[in-house]
Amino acid sequence: MIIFLHGSDGYRLKKRSREIIDSYQKKHKSGLNFFKFDCADMGAGEFIKIEEAIKNSSFFNEIKLVVLNSPFSQKIIADKIGDFIKKYDLLKTKDVVVLAVENSDDKPSLTGNKGLLELLKKPGNLVENINYMGGVKLTNWIKNEFVSRDCAIEPMALRKIIDYIGNDSYSLIINTDKLANYLSGGASSQAGGNKILKPEIIDLLITPKTDLNIFDLVDAIASKNKIKAFDILYRELKTGRNANYILTMIIFQFRNLLMIKDLALRSTPPDLMAKKSGLHPFVVKKAMRELGKYEMSELKSFYGKLLNADIAYKNGKIAIDDSLFGLVFSI
Repeated sequence: MIIFLHGSDGYRLKKRSREIIDSYQKKHKSGLNFFKFDCADMGAGEFIKIEEAIKNSSFFNEIKLVVLNSPFSQKIIADKIGDFIKKYDLLKTKDVVVLAVENSDDKPSLTGNKGLLELLKKPGNLVENINYMGGVKLTNWIKNEFVSRDCAIEPMALRKIIDYIGNDSYSLIINTDKLANYLSGGASSQAGGNKILKPEIIDLLITPKTDLNIFDLVDAIASKNKIKAFDILYRELKTGRNANYILTMIIFQFRNLLMIKDLALRSTPPDLMAKKSGLHPFVVKKAMRELGKYEMSELKSFYGKLLNADIAYKNGKIAIDDSLFGLVFSI
């Protein structure tokens, strides 16, 4: 029997794998017929260990479970696993279960070993594609994680978590634990015995996620480089970046620019700007280089456009992708 778990969502993939292993270990308590291999760390000649685990007789007539993590990570091992599946008729046998777990989408890494992929996806196998969530599925998942921690969450707080963190389940779980622990300290209102997460607590404890491309996009907008900004925005959206997340980060960065511009106009010394704004000195220094391209009135005008776009999107009045491109063209 073959069980194949694959997808981009590493946290949920690992959790689902753990559920299957735990279920097996509850039924087969000896532990003598459980084997686990990390194929990414195996030497080229170590594939023989996998074959031995598959072919050797099981103890106490228990079902054998062979877990293969990252089976597509090395072509030579992936090829050998395919050979073992055919050699020992693992698609049909019931006394050996192979659990293959790959933290990757179908391409490009999986399709580099099409033979193994076709075997693992054969009809009759248990195949689960566990990718990053979005939309209602993501919001329901986050709600349930808070409920399991005896917490309630306001709709705006839920929206803000997704805006700030995105759909990375590892980061979401870490921050869910942090927020739930904070609420357990008594810093929340009570309703029906549940602790309530409000938007202001998100702002207090969560720093919006940023990465190089988002910074590059904001820099291009701040530099009034329409061509570069358009190119980065197009690539970010094409690769699946959440459009509302992009808008949120642009708003966040331009709010920083406004704060620093205001401090500069008040003749605040550079070494005090970081302290007064709460920003890292590097961020302040980088922003100062961009501010010469903007008058305060221009910053306020563009920031107003950003906020209007955010409100219009949340009220369902605009398509956010089109709005983002319109904002870029307006710089």
